[in-house]
Amino acid sequence: MNVFIRLQLNNQARSITHYGVRTEMNKNIKCFVFAVLVVFTAPVLSAQDGTLAGKIHDEQSGEELVGANVLVQGTTLGATTDIDGKYVVKNIPPGVYSIRISYVGYAVKTITGVNVKTGETLSLDANIASAAVTAEEVVVTAERVLSNEAAILAQRKKAAGIGDGISQEQIKRTPDATSSDALKRVTGVSIVDNKFVFIRGITDRYNGTTLNGVSVTSTDTDTDKKSFSFDMVPANLLENMVVTKTSTPDLPGDFTGGLVQINTLDFPDRRTIRFSFSTSYNTLSNLTPLQMSEGGGRDWLGFDDGSRSEPQKGLNGYDLGKTLPNSWSQRNKRAPLNLSFSFAMGDKMNIGEEDLFGYVTSLSYRTGYQRTENRLDYVTTGGIPVFQDGIRDQYSVLWGAIVDMNFRFSGLHKISIQNSFNQTGEDKVSRLNGVDENEQNLKTEVTEWDQRSMYVGKVSGEHILPDVAGLGVHWHASYATSNAKEPDRRTSIYTRNIFYSDPYPFSTSTPQRSWSTLKEQTQNFGLDFSLPLFDAKFKFGGLYEKKDRDYNIQFYVTELENPSNNQLWIQPIDSIYRPENFGPGKFAMERLDNERDPYTGEQELIAAYAMLDLPFTVFAEDFRLVGGARVENSEQLVHTVDPEISEPTPFTARVKNIDVLPSVNLTYIMNGITNLRFAYTNSVNRPEFRELASFYYYDYNVYEGVFGNPNLKRAYVRNYDARLELFPDVGELFAISYFHKELQDAIEQRLVISSNPERTWFNSPKGQNHGWEIEFRKSFGFLRTLEYEGVLGDILSYFSNLAITGNYTRVFSEIEFVDERTLVAGTREMQGQSPWMLNLSLSFREPNIGTSVNMLYSSFGRRLDAVGDYTYLDVFEEPRNVIDLSVTQPVMEGLEMKFTVKDLTASEKSFTYRDGAKYKKLNYGRTFSLQASFAL
Repeated sequence: MNVFIRLQLNNQARSITHYGVRTEMNKNIKCFVFAVLVVFTAPVLSAQDGTLAGKIHDEQSGEELVGANVLVQGTTLGATTDIDGKYVVKNIPPGVYSIRISYVGYAVKTITGVNVKTGETLSLDANIASAAVTAEEVVVTAERVLSNEAAILAQRKKAAGIGDGISQEQIKRTPDATSSDALKRVTGVSIVDNKFVFIRGITDRYNGTTLNGVSVTSTDTDTDKKSFSFDMVPANLLENMVVTKTSTPDLPGDFTGGLVQINTLDFPDRRTIRFSFSTSYNTLSNLTPLQMSEGGGRDWLGFDDGSRSEPQKGLNGYDLGKTLPNSWSQRNKRAPLNLSFSFAMGDKMNIGEEDLFGYVTSLSYRTGYQRTENRLDYVTTGGIPVFQDGIRDQYSVLWGAIVDMNFRFSGLHKISIQNSFNQTGEDKVSRLNGVDENEQNLKTEVTEWDQRSMYVGKVSGEHILPDVAGLGVHWHASYATSNAKEPDRRTSIYTRNIFYSDPYPFSTSTPQRSWSTLKEQTQNFGLDFSLPLFDAKFKFGGLYEKKDRDYNIQFYVTELENPSNNQLWIQPIDSIYRPENFGPGKFAMERLDNERDPYTGEQELIAAYAMLDLPFTVFAEDFRLVGGARVENSEQLVHTVDPEISEPTPFTARVKNIDVLPSVNLTYIMNGITNLRFAYTNSVNRPEFRELASFYYYDYNVYEGVFGNPNLKRAYVRNYDARLELFPDVGELFAISYFHKELQDAIEQRLVISSNPERTWFNSPKGQNHGWEIEFRKSFGFLRTLEYEGVLGDILSYFSNLAITGNYTRVFSEIEFVDERTLVAGTREMQGQSPWMLNLSLSFREPNIGTSVNMLYSSFGRRLDAVGDYTYLDVFEEPRNVIDLSVTQPVMEGLEMKFTVKDLTASEKSFTYRDGAKYKKLNYGRTFSLQASFAL
């Protein structure tokens, strides 16, 4: 490989020179081409010797060890681990070596049979034991160390609380392209809409997400969601992902189901460059005529180009109607295939002998067309049934970039600068046809454009101070901002007497246009200290966070001044709102938004914590205790209007609490492969700004009105957990867990039945959520060890590449309530809580040609989607059996093809009332995709 590249480089250089003699090529161009060749091939050309890299951990606590010595025996080559416990030994001549690892107060470990090859980087992680545990030198073979996947086990053993995760080593062996793909493999986690995370069946509002330690929220244009879109981060740039299910004092207190911690690579082992391109076909959407708006010139970037700009100020109702673009009609567009591509690059370089600079950057872009079929069946307040069928056609753009830089000095100091930006844009056209509550034929058409930008920037530092008793200092400062716009949303409602039919025309009335903007920014600063105390560690610190939000809307309706001109209402949609139809006695635009609509919000959070991480031994048995408390002083203010007064009256919703959140996590390390864990933790769940604002908005994504509740309280939760986990062999896991949660003032959604369904949020006074989960990951590698010869032996060896993964969660939830119709007290399910959840994965890697096949199955029990005004009006989401399939095939070195089928059965998303009566159905079709990725 290296010889080939050298020959190619020499040939290219000679060719460039020869061509330059004959054609007198510009010298600057030659220099540029040569420089590019050197940059991209230098790492390969210089890699004549091998490299050894990895991490060293404490065997008992899993903590990274700073300053451990790694020596290649028989040579003078070696290295010392840095602030992250990492080491790199370069320029090792090819051969088989023994590696000696030593650290003050720890037993020496020697790893034999380490095979270093030319031009390759061998990853070798290791755990070493305290001299108090074993004073003798430990000798093991490299084969056993590598097969044990020391980094994976150390990550699980290192966890102070109960949780799960997936490491870089595991991700490398999968065909996963994004973090959402990789998260599907984490126990107890399900991904909804390919990007939102549910943990133990609990909805996304009770979960949290951090990206490199910074709390992040929605990257979706649905601004009501407390969710992060996990399809934004390329999987090849992940260091690991950890799903924490019990909290410790150094983690945010505002999560109950789980906290997903996404960590990207800081110092790649070598230069990595990855390109990927994919295309997909949906059975309902692509290569089919869809309804689209007239659009703008920058829609492909997710930005409006100004064609949907806000109305000019100071114009009267006639002039305003004349100046606004007559963009009410839609256009038919044959949807092409969905497309996406991504580029990612990372590298590191030495700055002097001990200093290091590393960077990771990525750019991703995707477009998608989606048709959703809808069926609405609901009952109004007066008991009148409403039936409507329709479609929503959607064109979406999603692109994002990550630029991270890391500087390491003297092995004891590290400065990181991390940046991420993403942009989404969606063009949606919705149409419904049916019968309304007045027994009129009804047609509704909505055209809207949603766009959202989000930027997260973070500067952080880590420092080890050996002269100050080994004190560790970690600080960070971050800034996040998001901007959402929904410019020129247009709604037309047509009615016709139910007894009339074509050619009798439909008549429209009070069409609506609106422009809305939302801006939010967050500043965050944190400081943490960790102090070694013999075998224990004391950690304390604080956090300050400030959030601000500003929402505004302009809302207009078109009124007919002279009722005798009602023939204007029956014109075609592209003719009704022509400029000549606005004037005295004709149409005029009237602004209807009022003080109920705009709102502003602010939140200030001050937190402090202290915790002790104490490994100890009792009767020769190893334990680890992590305990302490976190205090969070939070105040949320939303300036809105009083919902109890008919006239708009200014009102400030205020949620202020000082919460003490104790937590204790105890781990009994029974042996090298078995842990028994117990935990008691307290957590909170605070309302979102939108949930506190009384502003009313009709959401055509779910065909329901939405308004907030300024009287919401924050929820307080007490959590009890226990888990027994075993790691029987390579890549294998078996665990059984029990959890119990006591909720006070749980935040839930209520469905209010009126002429149209409407949702809001409310507090349920008391409730509990308890259950158990079983998880397993079993490899069939043991088949290779069976002593069979001939055909049977070959078959067993062939199917040893099979693996099965599964998890089952059973949840029992009880929320106390009083039925408002019967005034009878009782208990019901928690809103959004699945009573059970099942995930299964069967994977197989063909040993001869490298084909990987993975089949995923997921399902959940009937869950309460929204609480009705009365018990019989509760709405449930019915179970869906979802099957996904992926096939990955290496084509040549660095090139890989991947074929996937999402939702193989194309199952409908169905909602019903408590008694099983129909409420709503959604159909998304099935999606086939083909992806090519190339890595250098």
